[in-house]
Amino acid sequence: GCAILAELFYYIPVPINSLEGTFWSPQNQHEVLQALGRAMDSHRDDMGVQSNGCLIILNLIGGLSTSGGDRHVINSMIERPLKAILECLQIHGSSSQVQRSGMCALSALIGFVDQNVLRPWIALIVQQLYVTLHYTSDSEIQLLALDVLILLQGLYQGTETIGSSSNVETLLELLGSDTYQVLGRSSAILAYLMENDFMLSSLLMESPNTMQILLSCMSSNQADLQIKVNICSVLDALVNFADADAISQIHQHGGVCTLCTGISLHPASENLAMH
Repeated sequence: GCAILAELFYYIPVPINSLEGTFWSPQNQHEVLQALGRAMDSHRDDMGVQSNGCLIILNLIGGLSTSGGDRHVINSMIERPLKAILECLQIHGSSSQVQRSGMCALSALIGFVDQNVLRPWIALIVQQLYVTLHYTSDSEIQLLALDVLILLQGLYQGTETIGSSSNVETLLELLGSDTYQVLGRSSAILAYLMENDFMLSSLLMESPNTMQILLSCMSSNQADLQIKVNICSVLDALVNFADADAISQIHQHGGVCTLCTGISLHPASENLAMH
């Protein structure tokens, strides 16, 4: 049933005028979300049900988004689809298929509902995203999770939604990735956090490998100009807000040479030179 509903919401066009009396009617949306919640709750171990359930949410919201449909039903029932997505991501952490469907549905849901409706759920969402980032080695899943974090960062300004000791450590681990896109997104999130919460500088310096990871990332062949700017922003925060150990560690790990090389390679970059 879930697979069929996912297909129907994908292929049946949303009416241009009124949704009343059509497949996309508010009543149908309500009934589908009710049935979806029961199905995913009753078959938590079934990866097919969980993946297709997430696709229903994705396709339902996708259709409403493209047509400018009313958000009332989704807003009023936010707990049901959101809880279903978060639980399936938690239970099926080793399934790339479920994680992919769940992350895409989560991203669509966050971008569609009213911010005040979603706000009480942010902490739980962020917690699950970082759990996924910490345990998965699948770069595609990492990218999807990082994209959701960036989406939240843009919608809900403030580090309280994303910053914590364990979260910063997870981002630091991702800077060792050999995937360019993962480096770009994780370094951008880390730079944003460090610029907006100086307390995170001390937390970051508690990790013995922080400076080595940052400088290695900056000198990596994968690092483009923006990644270098992001890393310089993090280093700038460490020097300004962490203890004096940050400066000595930069020198100890050859940071002066790395910084000079970066500036030489991009002489026209005002942001890189500024940091």
